[in-house]
Amino acid sequence: MRNRLFSLLFHNAHYKLFALLLATVLWYFINAGEVTEEKRRLQIQLVTPKEFVIDGGNIRHTEATLKGDKASLMAIPENLEVRLDITGGTGRRTQWINTRDIKPYIDHSSIKVMLRDPYVTFNIERKFSKKVSVKVNQQGVPAEGYIIEKATIDPQKVEIMGLQYDISKIEEVFTEAIDVTGLQQTKSIEAEIASLGLDKVEVNPSKVSVSFLIGEEKINRRFSSIPIEILGTDFQWEVNPKFISIVIQGTPGVLSFVKKEDLRAFAEVRNLLPGKHEMRVQVKIPSETVLIETVPTVAVVEILARKQ
Repeated sequence: MRNRLFSLLFHNAHYKLFALLLATVLWYFINAGEVTEEKRRLQIQLVTPKEFVIDGGNIRHTEATLKGDKASLMAIPENLEVRLDITGGTGRRTQWINTRDIKPYIDHSSIKVMLRDPYVTFNIERKFSKKVSVKVNQQGVPAEGYIIEKATIDPQKVEIMGLQYDISKIEEVFTEAIDVTGLQQTKSIEAEIASLGLDKVEVNPSKVSVSFLIGEEKINRRFSSIPIEILGTDFQWEVNPKFISIVIQGTPGVLSFVKKEDLRAFAEVRNLLPGKHEMRVQVKIPSETVLIETVPTVAVVEILARKQ
């Protein structure tokens, strides 16, 4: 039984194979010649002179219906493109789409192209520009014991261009996020300007240089009961108050060596006549420190009418 089935299957095998091939070819030509309709996505690119901008962007989409035989339609990709060169003035415009400009090339003698809407409507305006400040979008913190003393941007302003309605609302732009986590030394980074989330807004330049000045973390330290000295007179004097407090800032290493005797407070009364005078208190502090606060900032100096 098994041998008989095998014999029937392969008897005149070359004739059977030829018949199968012929049937396939006939099926292909019959179906390929059948006229049918298929949909394609059409991307419309609106091209304007550089001094103009289109509200909503330069790209539009619509649906194209292609009618023809299956063999011809199979050769056409799913996505089509057409370019429209926009000339003329500003305002609301309507442009006709010529199906013969669609790319890639379509043989219109065998395929009919129909658009759901053969017109595209848009608003075109002249570009508006202005300069705005750039801000750093900083994320993270430097290594422990370090701080960012200063962040500088070059250039500090960039030019933005687009629709006047959009541009008029923008007062500043930001860089893309810059991670400063773990920094221990000064670093310069080239950063992109972050997207503004608006169509057809151009930024020039699109990149800026950001430099982070890294220094050791600083702390404040208060020194109390610093006596006020009076300079520039041969007369006897009295001062009220007699002492002030001073707050200075520096790194922990520097401040650990500063003593009360390293700070001076004084008032300069040169050429003043006997009497009471309200004077600004000046201070001298060690190098590598910064003056944060003086309390009080003025003192009343009474110059007496007798020599020292």
